[in-house]
Amino acid sequence: ATSDVPGALAEAGVFAGGSARLICEAKGDRALHLFDVFETLQAESADSTPETPAAAAVRSHFQRLHAKEADVRRTLARYSDVSFHTGVFPETAAALAGTSFSFVHLDLDLEGATLAALEFFCPRLAPGALLVADDFGSAPVEAAFRAYFRSRAATIIRLPWAQGIVVSAGA
Repeated sequence: ATSDVPGALAEAGVFAGGSARLICEAKGDRALHLFDVFETLQAESADSTPETPAAAAVRSHFQRLHAKEADVRRTLARYSDVSFHTGVFPETAAALAGTSFSFVHLDLDLEGATLAALEFFCPRLAPGALLVADDFGSAPVEAAFRAYFRSRAATIIRLPWAQGIVVSAGA
């Protein structure tokens, strides 16, 4: 649906790479940026650096339910122009501040992470771009959408399988 919309594609919340593989099948030669903590939060930190609130929220919610980045890389190895941004979002997105996006898939589960993703991606969506949110029927994800779109005009389409879609009118 966004093949004629300029810009990169992104997924925040990759887990084992199943939906990333589907995106790869449709992306053509466009860049795909993948954001996930993968297994980085499974081990206790060896240093005494305090954990950020965002990292603590992710660790608390997902516990040890994280896929291994190496496994996801193997799953997507045959696709070109796929970049991995490993760590806690949105810190991992800073280098892409000047990037425009034609498609974004959010599967972050948490209110704070989803709100941070909306704040990062929405201003960077090209006209006609799609932002798809998983778990849209969950209270945390809906709360993030309500907070972000409270003072912004947008049409959010609620799908019957617990997803929501925003079609960008552009900045």
